[in-house]
Amino acid sequence: MRTYPLFLAFCLIPLFVACEWETYKTGSDGHWEFPDASIPDADDGDVQSDACVPSEEVCDGLDNDCDQVVDNGFNLQSDPTNCGTCGNVCSFDYATSSCIGGQCVMGDCFPGHFNVNGDENDGCEYNCFVSNDGTELCDGKDNNCNGQIDEDFDLQNDPLNCGSCSNTCVFLNGVGGCSGGHCVIAGCVGGFRDADNDPNNGCECKMALTEGTTICTEGMSGQCGTDEVCADADGDGTAHCAPVPLEICDGKDNDCNGLTDAEDTMASDARLGLSCFGDPDGLCATAAHEGTTSCVNGAVVCSGANLLYANSVAETCNGIDDDCDGVIDDNTTDSGASCGTSAIFPCSIGTVLCVNGSLECVGAVEPSGAEVCNGVDDDCNGTVDDNPTDAGAACNVPSPPPAGATSPCQAGTLQCIGGALQCSGSILPTGDDTCGVDGNCNGILENQPDLTSDVQNCGTCNNNCNSLGANANWSCAAGTCQFNGCKTGYHDLDGDQSCEYPCIFNSSTETCNGIDDNCDGEIDEGVTPPSLNNLCGISLAATRPECTTLVSAQCVGGTWQCSFPAGVCNPTCAAAVEICDTLDNNCNGSLNENVPQYGKDCYSDEGLPYPGHGACRTAGTYVCSGNDAVVCDAVKGSCEPNCDEDCDGIDNDCDGLVDETYETNVGDAYFIRPDVVQIGTNLWMTAYEISRPTASATSFGIGNGYHCGSGCSPLPSAPAGVTLDETIGCSVQGHLPWFNVSPIEVEQVCDAIGGRICTLSEWQGACQAGAGCNWGYNPNNAQCQSVASSTKYCNTGYFDFVPGVWDSTMADDQDGLLVCGSPLLMNCWADWADPIYDITGNLREITKAASYDYRLMGGSFATSSEAGASCTFDFYSVEEDFQGYDTGFRCCFDTDPR
Repeated sequence: MRTYPLFLAFCLIPLFVACEWETYKTGSDGHWEFPDASIPDADDGDVQSDACVPSEEVCDGLDNDCDQVVDNGFNLQSDPTNCGTCGNVCSFDYATSSCIGGQCVMGDCFPGHFNVNGDENDGCEYNCFVSNDGTELCDGKDNNCNGQIDEDFDLQNDPLNCGSCSNTCVFLNGVGGCSGGHCVIAGCVGGFRDADNDPNNGCECKMALTEGTTICTEGMSGQCGTDEVCADADGDGTAHCAPVPLEICDGKDNDCNGLTDAEDTMASDARLGLSCFGDPDGLCATAAHEGTTSCVNGAVVCSGANLLYANSVAETCNGIDDDCDGVIDDNTTDSGASCGTSAIFPCSIGTVLCVNGSLECVGAVEPSGAEVCNGVDDDCNGTVDDNPTDAGAACNVPSPPPAGATSPCQAGTLQCIGGALQCSGSILPTGDDTCGVDGNCNGILENQPDLTSDVQNCGTCNNNCNSLGANANWSCAAGTCQFNGCKTGYHDLDGDQSCEYPCIFNSSTETCNGIDDNCDGEIDEGVTPPSLNNLCGISLAATRPECTTLVSAQCVGGTWQCSFPAGVCNPTCAAAVEICDTLDNNCNGSLNENVPQYGKDCYSDEGLPYPGHGACRTAGTYVCSGNDAVVCDAVKGSCEPNCDEDCDGIDNDCDGLVDETYETNVGDAYFIRPDVVQIGTNLWMTAYEISRPTASATSFGIGNGYHCGSGCSPLPSAPAGVTLDETIGCSVQGHLPWFNVSPIEVEQVCDAIGGRICTLSEWQGACQAGAGCNWGYNPNNAQCQSVASSTKYCNTGYFDFVPGVWDSTMADDQDGLLVCGSPLLMNCWADWADPIYDITGNLREITKAASYDYRLMGGSFATSSEAGASCTFDFYSVEEDFQGYDTGFRCCFDTDPR
């Protein structure tokens, strides 16, 4: 037994004399199993010669077995495969058939199909399943399968099915009705009214009713009088006529007529129109401020232009109750202010008070007189004893010094301190007399030095020779200072006798130690540095200029200091931090070793998510980006001059989108323009069997075509748990087509590229090329209505998988899958203005005949009979999860996707 991943919807195999229904089971691999004879085989061709060569008799109007009887063994009156004439196969869509008297007769419809229109030409054309035992329900379904839906229900007037099935008209406190397919309020229950004419809230207005004595029945008219309503207001189970409430000022629609308070008449409300005042006390209750009662915002209030309310007028000292609180001149606003000259002790400020209807100053104390030194603020200005009149005279006045001398003493001034007069600022004697100073302030100079020899008073008082240079030896002779050389450890470098330079002589040769070894005033002058490599810590491997010719050493502060270019060996070569720049920062002979990627190859879209820069990707190298990072110097290129988007898994136009279709395009001019052929008004079909974007002439590509896992209507959902690879489909020549695909994938893939699965009739029309072709052979004349030959053949079982070989004997079976539109085939296309390739052979193609009914069309590389690959052979019906190793698909479009 051969196994094929499909099942026969019905048995119509022209190679059998009799056809019986047979149930086929799935094999151990889960595929359907058929007998070898169930796969249609075709004639390998007739060998013509002058003599009759016997062969098996077939129904073809010829004497094949040379017994001089034509078509013996065939009953054209009852054979459904040769009914009336040879090759006339009795077939009706979705129905059994038989041959009676040489005429094809349609039998019973298949389950789920009905002949509603009575026309046998389209068979049992109506796809329907009986539900609810054939009794019509209002559920949007044809329960009795008569071609009509919900025909027994009046959706225009039925309140239980108003406008649509099961739409019941229900209103709050109301009775539902249906008019013209819309729910309306047919009436309200007793005590409620539809005051706002809004059906959305029903009979929303509830009246406060008091039942009368007349018994009535709710919903019955004419039982109660005018302005009465029938209602069971007290809930005792018996309704009585109740008067409709009168409208009063309370913010409610009391009579439920849609009008509230001032919008309605309130003549019965005795609280309105009465004389009133804003307050019953004082100025508010005078005739000048009288008003009347009115209804405002559901409440009875006093209104009027002259109304005056409590605390609207401030209370003043005038003998009147201005603020209407019942008390005259209480808390007057014009009293309480401060009064008087000063609030500083001993003075005090008083307060303005209302006394017998007039204002008076009470409690003020005024200043007593002029300020004197007595500890009291006599003028009450806030300062005690300021500028007292009895202070300011001189005190403690000394004797004047002799002529040419000075005195430390001076007179003071009387000042007021702590409320008493004291002498302040006087200077009294400091001691004995000194050179030129009367220290005891007695007016006489005593105990004066010799100005001719005294070193501290040489020539004049206070001329101290030692002040001329503390590090020199000095004397005084004839009143003049004399220089006697420098003290030990000091040197007079500038010759000004100041002995300003302290220094201990060590050696006449200077060394770098921060010391003036020869005491010449210069430190570490003329010293020679040692080797820079040892001195500065430079590696012998360092060869760059910043570590060789640009380095120098100087003696600074008694130590040798190396000088490097900026950024090198800072603070030392051993402790220097290597950063990414153009320098060997630590002089170790390596450049930018802190960033290992420096100088390596890179690409412009590194780090970006897929697809990166797509076809615009460029190469470069890593360059420095700051101290510790590198950046690729490659920049995004241009897709010009060819930016066309190809179905190849690459972002050809570099817009961040891969393989975008005309539906998912973001607005530029570049998107996948699949190779399609127009085969009708508003109908296009892919010219090639669909392949994956990653497919090639040697690879099938990767990825499944599931795009949606749930809520995918009107498309079928992907199987539960399957990964959604969202692979799209391509229509290109030279790539291996997509096989082992399920009808669910076909529907989702075609939808993803803006198209849909091709219907059975669309596919058959495309195959027949408008010329009644039996196969997709070129040209579309008699050649496409006859079997394959050495000048026209497709990839079916006849074709051996060897380049350029067509073997009608199938002696060496080398079947296999070819690329789309393979040049190995001869004239294998449906002959439209533009060809549709491989519609016969290569892969069976999934089409859709009806919901859950998918047909495999066109045969495949494994089909051993051209009859099973014809444009009309539609007997292989599969379910939505079917997959076959020799099954692929193509897509159809309602608008041109290019």
